[in-house]
Amino acid sequence: VILLVLLFSVFYQRMTRGLTNRSFLVAMLACFVTIIFDIGSEVIGMTIPVTQDNLLLDEFFTYGFYVFRHFTALSYLMYLTSLTDSWHKVAKSVVLKVLLFGPYAVILGLLIANPFTGVIFYFNDQLEYIRGWGYYIVYLCAFFYLFDEDRVSAAYKSCNGDNAYRSTSGRAWSGFQKTAPQ
Repeated sequence: VILLVLLFSVFYQRMTRGLTNRSFLVAMLACFVTIIFDIGSEVIGMTIPVTQDNLLLDEFFTYGFYVFRHFTALSYLMYLTSLTDSWHKVAKSVVLKVLLFGPYAVILGLLIANPFTGVIFYFNDQLEYIRGWGYYIVYLCAFFYLFDEDRVSAAYKSCNGDNAYRSTSGRAWSGFQKTAPQ
């Protein structure tokens, strides 16, 4: 509900111009789509028994969730980069481009390979969801984004001297709670 109010507010106030506003909008839309896929994957598993006939639908929602969940982290980091007016640094540096887009590229690569290898997840003969060894690589990439967001925030604080930076340990703990495998 809060996300819908924020999206309405962005469009109502015509905050769709400018790189920072568009980056914020992309991050919110990615979050919204992630929620849709998450709800879809949970509802299918709870209300409809997973059978061979509807397994493709469950896989669709699961893949969509993984794609957009991690795109949300990337889009938020892109928003922070825009907010801190650091795009010129990213544009000039190949290393920063790789650091920004590399983890998401790894995740996408694993997701593309997953139907053939089951590296992230697969469904066994009893149609149970099983996590593969690549699942932990995906979360390492997510942790990378968590710490990179801290790096960008710290750089912003050192330039502007304001309270944009929060402690790495506090953010790491909250990030661990959000991303820890259950």
